[in-house]
Amino acid sequence: MKKLIIYAFILGFGACLVFYAVTCKAIFSEVQSICKMAQEQFEGDEVEATIAMLQSEQTSFVQKNKAVYALGQIGDKRALPALQGQVTGIPCEKPCPKHKYVCQYNLETAIKGCSGKFSLTRWMYRFL
Repeated sequence: MKKLIIYAFILGFGACLVFYAVTCKAIFSEVQSICKMAQEQFEGDEVEATIAMLQSEQTSFVQKNKAVYALGQIGDKRALPALQGQVTGIPCEKPCPKHKYVCQYNLETAIKGCSGKFSLTRWMYRFL
């Protein structure tokens, strides 16, 4: 019985590690894709181009919301002024219509991410 518990624990821990790795890969790929899209339209490194995409008047709200997500995931402090500049103080509808405006809930989350809030996935963006 003791061996069974140990094997179950090891198997469960291994499954959690695999799930974490797959999730990290999916998040990283999405953020990388958003940053590349921004770099195709704007100059600068990944963060600078994504900030420019967020601030551009020609960028759709769908793309701006993607930029907010990417910047929050990356957590670079350079994004704070741009993110804070998008705050309206008006609560979002539920669910947030991301084609009409920048989602304030996601914006708040991104600002926390860029303010040094702990993230289990932040380590991987040094490979971006």
